[in-house]
Amino acid sequence: MKHTILIKTNDQTFKLYSLKGKSTLKNDFFQNKLRWLHKQERSIKCGCKPENDLWLAVVKNNNTYYLRTYPKITEEHNEECIFHNIANKFYDDDKEMYSLSIFQEVELSDKQKNSISDHDIAIENSKNYTFNSFCQEWLSKANSYALNSANIQNEFFTENFTYEDFIHKFWKIDLNVSKIGNIRRISEIKGSYIKAGITYTDIPNLISGEDLDKVLSFDNFGKDKPIQVRQRRLNIASKKLKIFSNYIKPPYFFIAVLHYGIAVRLFLYPVYFDEEKICFVESEFERQYAKQLFDQKIAFLKPISDEYHQLNKTKAPYFDSAYRPDFFEFVKDQINIVELSGFGSKEYLNRLSDKKNDYIRIVEASKNNRIKFSYKEITMA
Repeated sequence: MKHTILIKTNDQTFKLYSLKGKSTLKNDFFQNKLRWLHKQERSIKCGCKPENDLWLAVVKNNNTYYLRTYPKITEEHNEECIFHNIANKFYDDDKEMYSLSIFQEVELSDKQKNSISDHDIAIENSKNYTFNSFCQEWLSKANSYALNSANIQNEFFTENFTYEDFIHKFWKIDLNVSKIGNIRRISEIKGSYIKAGITYTDIPNLISGEDLDKVLSFDNFGKDKPIQVRQRRLNIASKKLKIFSNYIKPPYFFIAVLHYGIAVRLFLYPVYFDEEKICFVESEFERQYAKQLFDQKIAFLKPISDEYHQLNKTKAPYFDSAYRPDFFEFVKDQINIVELSGFGSKEYLNRLSDKKNDYIRIVEASKNNRIKFSYKEITMA
């Protein structure tokens, strides 16, 4: 789910910015913004209810800037908003720590299931959103870690990482989790463990609104034992596979937190995968384009969050935009900012135009730099 904030500009109007989650605020672009706005009153407000003045304060802790809602208005945010009081229970900004509870599921009796309140539903939804944010941050860090490592001896980014490189870096990432330290130690909780990998199962074909407690299974590429998951949990995870009204076909990368063999949390993300290379994608068009780049041996990054800001700064200079391009292509001392266009709605085309204008500004500003940016737009046939 995307979240938004509104930041006041010099002409006293507000500009809308999208966030994948609170972790997005840690990237270079937003840290520069927040540093400038620190101690300025009423300069940022939440976008969950743009008609209301839900102001956010910029606070500093250990040289990192965060956004805080004012205590008396936390309940006024939408319940799915990352600044609502419910969401604040599951991620601690100061400690950069996720709550262990987002990886667990409370067993309910039939009687309890029939008496679930709207507040209970909001809590569970918030856990799901926070778990998704955790997984995206995990993948984002693994992506940048793998690309940096594959090019550690190179002057520029010239090599793509392999799937083996990625999965090795993935399991080395440390994200703080309350009580256990990091997610890898979840196995210390009796009956719990975590799995991640590739599945070729046609997940959308398994979606059903009937018998939500039914146990299903999907394949785990290269492993003999499939992953088991209840219908309800699979339905929730499958929402990440949908673009507009269509589902993206397999393969998918999955992260599953299991308790006594059943996935109590599941995250799915479409990928290009050929057993040697992996790229996280958000459409079939992106999957085709990733294959083309791999075939042409062009080094690239397909960001799903703020990976670019985690790359080696001597090879990936500061990218002064809140927008996330579809791809970054690295061609020696040039970085191509790539947008794939394939939709015709007015809203989509307006956003694409805004992004293009912002990217062209960055291209112009880089003309005399050691590493230059360029922009290209590719339209789906």
